[in-house]
Amino acid sequence: MKAPKAPWKRPFIALFPLLMVLAGGCDLSSVRDFIEERVNWFNRELAIYITSTYTGRVYRYDIGLRTAEVWFSTEENGTGAIYFHNDVGYVAVGATSSNPGLYRFDPRLATPVLSRIGMPISAQYAAFYGNTKAYVTDYALGSSTGVYTFDPSNPAAGLGGPIPGTDNLSQVQQHVIVGVDNRIYVSSYGANQVLQINPATDTVVGTWTPSVSYPQALYSEFSMLTSYVYVLCNPWTAGQGAVDRFQPGGSGIPVTVASGIDANKMVHHEETNKYYAVGYANTYVLTPATPTWTSSEIKDEGVSFGGSDILIHDDLVFVAGHDVGTKVSRLYVVDATTGELTAYSPVTIMEDGVDGASNLALY
Repeated sequence: MKAPKAPWKRPFIALFPLLMVLAGGCDLSSVRDFIEERVNWFNRELAIYITSTYTGRVYRYDIGLRTAEVWFSTEENGTGAIYFHNDVGYVAVGATSSNPGLYRFDPRLATPVLSRIGMPISAQYAAFYGNTKAYVTDYALGSSTGVYTFDPSNPAAGLGGPIPGTDNLSQVQQHVIVGVDNRIYVSSYGANQVLQINPATDTVVGTWTPSVSYPQALYSEFSMLTSYVYVLCNPWTAGQGAVDRFQPGGSGIPVTVASGIDANKMVHHEETNKYYAVGYANTYVLTPATPTWTSSEIKDEGVSFGGSDILIHDDLVFVAGHDVGTKVSRLYVVDATTGELTAYSPVTIMEDGVDGASNLALY
C-alpha cells in the first residue's frame, strides 16, 4: 500500500483567499491557523502510530525519516490498541487506568481531544463492521467480560451489550471481521474458546476450541478462492504454542498448521506468501507447507526479540518490541522479501525507562 497523494492540495490552497474573504469579521489569525492545520493534515504521509501502555503517549513514526516523536497523550496507564476509521481515531484504555474505556478523537488536530464512547469498560480491541456498527471487547483479568457494540457515526448513543453469550467469558481478547461469511470472531483467553457472532442479530452462532489452550489473537485472510481464520495460541510455556486455522462459516474443527510457535499477533506478506508472527519473546517467519508449515526465528545479531504488536506496510514488517523489565522499547523493522532485519533496525521510538510500546496503527 503506497502512501496516498493529496488530491485536495491545490484546490484547497487555491480557496485560501476566498476563505479569508468569507471570514469577514472573524479573527483572521484563527482562520489562518485553522487552514494551515487542515492543509498540513491533507499533505501528510502515511505514518505508523505507536501507543505507550505506561504513559498513554501516542508516538508518530515517520517511515521515511525513521524517527518518532510524541503526538499527544491519553495520560492514562493501560493505553493499548489504536485505530483509524473514516478519518476518526480510536484508542482503547484498559482497567489498569482510573478512566478505562474506548475513546475517539479527531486525528486532523495537532493536539487531539479525547471523548469516551459510552460507559467505562476495560477496552481491549475493536473491529469496525461498516460505517454504522462496530464492536469492542471488554477485558478484565479474573472477571467476567464481554463484547459490546457501538455506532461509529453516532458515538453519543454509547455502548450496547454485552452480547449474550459473551458476558460470562473470562479474559475476552480480540476479534476480527472475516470477509466471506461476514461474521465476527472473538477469542476468549480465559474460556479457551473462539466464538462466531452473527452481526445481523448479535448472537453467538458457533464456538470452537483450539488445539492448544489460551487463544491470544485472531488473524483473518480471505481472497476469491479461500478464506481462513487463524488462531494464535500462547499458553505461556516456551515452545508449546500453536497456530490453528479454520474456514469460517462451517463447523470444521481448526487444523494446526504450525506448532512450537508462541505468538500473539500475525501478518501476511502476499508477494512471498510468508507469514510473520510475534510473541512476547520471539519473532518468527512462517512458510506454508504440507502437512505443516515450516518456521524460523528472526533474531537481532543472534539475540531473540519479541513484541506486543506487528504491522506490515509494503515490503516492511514492523514489530513493537518492549522489554518489561527495563521499560526499553524499540521498533524492529524486517525486510519481508528476505525475512531479515533491515540494516537500520532496531529504531529507538520512545523514552527509555518510562514508556512501553503497546500497539501499532498505520494512517
